[in-house]
Amino acid sequence: MSLKYFISLIFIGFLCIVFILTIQPYLAYNNAIKGDILVVEGWLPNSVLDEVISEYKANNYQFIITTGGPIPSFLDLNNYQNLADWCADRLARKGVSRDIISAVPSPKVEKFKTYQSAKDLKEWLIAHNPNIHSITVMSQGTHSRRSHYLFKKALGNKYTVGIISVSHKEVSPYNWWRSYYGLKIVIKEILVYNYTRLSLFSGKYL
Repeated sequence: MSLKYFISLIFIGFLCIVFILTIQPYLAYNNAIKGDILVVEGWLPNSVLDEVISEYKANNYQFIITTGGPIPSFLDLNNYQNLADWCADRLARKGVSRDIISAVPSPKVEKFKTYQSAKDLKEWLIAHNPNIHSITVMSQGTHSRRSHYLFKKALGNKYTVGIISVSHKEVSPYNWWRSYYGLKIVIKEILVYNYTRLSLFSGKYL
């Protein structure tokens, strides 16, 4: 083995290690701001809703908005038509007053569901709370960077958008590559995030 080949292997190995250690934190993006309102993506699991409630109490938001489209087929939730209402009810069952929760559901779309939720949120804010100019979105794990990008893209320069990535224990910076599930989630998000940026950059779905 030549020295040049050996050095190349070391360099490739170094790049692989850097990728493994940094890609999950890059996707699980956090950019917390003091938003006027707290926006919760309706698909978040019950296991992280306590983090949502703690964030709301800690930073004195005016109110909470839940977003989301139709209930996916794999969820057996016959009593609900959409994720926004489902999330609002789950927060209420955990003690959050319904007076400070507004559900903003979205119609069924084939692509860019988060982008559609963000557009519907903007329309709702213009109609009901035109004085709101900053929001904090709560997403989970590797979906957070995509959510932040899409909400910023949909809402435009009039709004300041922060993002908080709640915990995802099965896909953490320390274990995502150790399981098929973690590998699938991270690799899928890398592909979808870049596809999303390229598609929206082209203006095809704006």
